[in-house]
Amino acid sequence: MLFRSGGVFGQLRSFIPIMIPLITNSILMADSLAIAMTNRGYGANKSMTMLKEMSFKKSDALVFVGMLVFLAGLIFVRFVLKGGVL
Repeated sequence: MLFRSGGVFGQLRSFIPIMIPLITNSILMADSLAIAMTNRGYGANKSMTMLKEMSFKKSDALVFVGMLVFLAGLIFVRFVLKGGVL
């Protein structure tokens, strides 16, 4: 066998080149995962937050129509009245 020549300590010594990168990569991955979980707010709040259902209301429609009128006014000033930067 390949590992029988050095006895127990020889076998352990032959695993060192494999174990060091494995442990190093495990620590780096755990650190990266901890940073990602912190950035997403995991564990920041002990109680569960409730989601609120949102719906399209009358005020939303009014704002939308107002923005369309404003955009139409800008286009009118720019192309019909030849206003703005030419």
